[in-house]
Amino acid sequence: MWKRCRVAIVFSVAVLLAACGGKGVDKSIATDSEAAYRKTLDEAWADMTVEQQNAYNWAVSTYTLEGLIQAYPKITPRKVIDAESDAYIALHTRKIASITAEMAANAERLAADERRLKEVSEELAKIRLEPVAIKEDKYLKRPKFEYVVHNGSQYDISSLSFHAWLYVDDEDHSDRRCRVAEHYQSRNGLPRGASIQGDWSVSRCSFWDTLEVRNAKKLSFRVQLLPDSVRNYAEKKILPVLSSPTRQDYQQQIKFSEEAIAQALLAKASLAPVAPASAD
Repeated sequence: MWKRCRVAIVFSVAVLLAACGGKGVDKSIATDSEAAYRKTLDEAWADMTVEQQNAYNWAVSTYTLEGLIQAYPKITPRKVIDAESDAYIALHTRKIASITAEMAANAERLAADERRLKEVSEELAKIRLEPVAIKEDKYLKRPKFEYVVHNGSQYDISSLSFHAWLYVDDEDHSDRRCRVAEHYQSRNGLPRGASIQGDWSVSRCSFWDTLEVRNAKKLSFRVQLLPDSVRNYAEKKILPVLSSPTRQDYQQQIKFSEEAIAQALLAKASLAPVAPASAD
C-alpha cells in the first residue's frame, strides 16, 4: 500500500460525488464519504510519481477531510498541489518582506545591542585563568588542581564559573569536563586588577573520580571561563542579554520562510510533464 496522507472526518451530511475522470494528479477525488475519498485517492495514487505523492501529502497536511472539501469542493491532486503551493509562496514572500522591513526599522537598536555585547565580551576576555599544578589533597586523598584567576577587566567580581577538562597521561582530547563555580563573597570579592588562587578536588566531579584517573601516571588540565557566569558586586550578570527580537531571531524567521517557499516550489515542480526516456 502506498504511503498517503489520510484526512478523515465523520460526515454529518452527504456531499455530491465528484466525477471520477482523468488519472493520476488529474483524477477527480470523491468526497461523499471517507471510504470513497480513500478509494479514488488510491486509484489516483497508482498513476502519480513519488514526487507528486509527496507533494500531495505536503499540500493536505494541515487539513481535515472536511476542511479540505470546504477549501476545494472539486478535488484533484493537481488542483490542491498547485493552489497550496501558490498560497505558500505568496504568504511567505509577504512574511520575508515584512520581517526584512521590521529588521531595517530596528537596525539602530540591533547595532547598539551588538556593539555593547562585543565591548563587554572583550573586557571579560581580560579575565585570565592560569593552571598552576596538580597536587594530592591530603584530606580527601585525591588529586586536586590549583589555579589562579587574574582579573584584568574593569569589573569587580563576586563570582564566576569555568569549564575544566582533565587529561590523563599524554592524551590530546578529553571528555572529562566539569563546571567549576567560584564565589568570592567570603574573600571580599575579586576586585579589578587583583588575582586570587583556588583549587578543586577531582572527588568533586564524577567524571574525574575514576579508577582511570586514580591510576594515571600523569594528569593535566585545561580551563575556560564562562563569560555569562561572571557577576559583579551587586550580584548581577555583567554580560548583557540582547533584547528581543535579535538579529538572529529575524534571520531564523526569514530562513524558515525561504525554506517554506523552496518546499512549495518543489511541490509545484512535481506537476511538470515528465519527459519520456530516450531510447538507446
